[in-house]
Amino acid sequence: MLQKLIASAPSTLIVTLPSPNVISVVLNRPKAFNALSLPQAAYLKELYANLTPDVTVIMEGADTGKKTKSFCSGGDVREIWEEGMWRWQGKADAPNPPPPVDGTSTFFHTEYQMNTLISLHPTQISIWDGICMGGGVGLSIHGSHRISTSRTVFAMPETGIGLFPDVGGSAWLPRLEDGWGYYLGLTGERIGGRTARRLGVSNVHVEEWTKEIRDQVVGRVGRGESVESVMKDVDEGGDEKGGLDEVVKECFDGKEELEEVWEALEANGGDIATKVREGMRGKSETSMRVTFEQLKRGKGYGGDMEKCMAMEFNVGQNILREKDGDFYEGIRAVLVDKDMNPKWKEWEGNVERYFERGDWEEWKM
Repeated sequence: MLQKLIASAPSTLIVTLPSPNVISVVLNRPKAFNALSLPQAAYLKELYANLTPDVTVIMEGADTGKKTKSFCSGGDVREIWEEGMWRWQGKADAPNPPPPVDGTSTFFHTEYQMNTLISLHPTQISIWDGICMGGGVGLSIHGSHRISTSRTVFAMPETGIGLFPDVGGSAWLPRLEDGWGYYLGLTGERIGGRTARRLGVSNVHVEEWTKEIRDQVVGRVGRGESVESVMKDVDEGGDEKGGLDEVVKECFDGKEELEEVWEALEANGGDIATKVREGMRGKSETSMRVTFEQLKRGKGYGGDMEKCMAMEFNVGQNILREKDGDFYEGIRAVLVDKDMNPKWKEWEGNVERYFERGDWEEWKM
């Protein structure tokens, strides 16, 4: 069965079996910085559903051929935006013929099932040698091992495009200590590899992911050595705390409302806090308020992936169906016109409605 699945992989995934207990998956969309597409998510969902627990998955991004490297830059939200513009916004002509199914729900339904299956598989080693954002985080954060490098650029940037940190963000962000989960989710700011390692976002760090290290990892795991011992041998550790850590703990940790975060940043008044606050001013207020509520609910779910994914699916569908919603403006500004100047809607004051289920199929495994 596994060999048949490997042979059926789409061209955008390079799937090989270096040894009977190691499967290598390379995300192969280098021109798109290895962004995740629906065919990839559907294939990976099927793959993980059929893997036996003794198989270790090693997941990497193809070489982009550019200075900027990428594990996975996120889900292909431009494609979702294009369909949503005619399906839900009435601002573009429908394809001829129109797709037989709603791709805006099918993508997230499939992706979230894939995320959940990854969380259930015992051993996955993801190599963040470059960009790891959004959907790329969902591909890897729920796996057992995440290796960061000096080239890692990690972020959940969704509040800057009118979305929220989905793909299971509600399951793992609230677990980060000292307010870091709320900071990463609300601000969308980037962190490097050593900081990711210190925070526990990655749990292994190597300054340079070389062929020699890769061969060592694949070879030793393939010979049946403990993945934990192999990872311990290559891990170079994280960085030291700095001024940002103090601001994050003071201004994001233990807050019950978004207003408390803003007030704490203003009261701090230092250069770092001011920079963080100004950065948040450029994000969608709707997205930030949805994110804050999402993380509070996720904490209450105790990291239960199925509960988190069902919640996030409803939030996502409400956002996609919202007339003239911030998602469509965010993608226009960042990925379509690229003027980087989104005109966000004023906050309407009702966060609960984003968490209600509408007339779409319920998300389930």
